[in-house]
Amino acid sequence: MKEKAYDEFRALAGDVPPGVLPPYRRSRALSSRVRGVIHFGPDWTAEFVALRRPAPLEDQLVGSLDRAMWPAMVRLTELELERRADGRHGEA
Repeated sequence: MKEKAYDEFRALAGDVPPGVLPPYRRSRALSSRVRGVIHFGPDWTAEFVALRRPAPLEDQLVGSLDRAMWPAMVRLTELELERRADGRHGEA
């Protein structure tokens, strides 16, 4: 979204737990309405990851989202491995 709309969204979200949304970051690397992804760390600190332009033959949005979501997917994999190691395999 554009900066003004994002600032309005942040104002509506306020300081509602589990964290505060990060400030707007400009990104012109991708010609899409989606400019980035916000994900949260283990301590609920929000981080904005700008979408980067993918390789020429790759779908722009899909390739960029794949790269931006990588840190969150790695963390989910780590959590699943920890859960299995603790004998909680199959629990929700």
